[in-house]
Amino acid sequence: MKQHRILAFLIALVIAPMLGVARIFAPAGVDALNTAGSHEGSLVTRIAEAAFDSPYLLCRKGTAARQILVGTATARPLGTVADSAALAGNIGIMLLG
Repeated sequence: MKQHRILAFLIALVIAPMLGVARIFAPAGVDALNTAGSHEGSLVTRIAEAAFDSPYLLCRKGTAARQILVGTATARPLGTVADSAALAGNIGIMLLG
């Protein structure tokens, strides 16, 4: 049991610095450890939790993972939407730097 704890501690010592290096060398506005979704140029694809009537609206994180809502004055913005989208449709987001 003691050997497992020592091994886990050594692995943590090796992996933790690598995670920090990945964040340092990542381009601005990109989370190097969260690359899920499709990417086209500088766009990140998310699912619209509500309908977006026009492009270039600010969006914020939705209630579930990978979902977005229309931004409000009090919410922290995630980025701007590249196009209009219907409810539950895929939409591209231009992330704020």
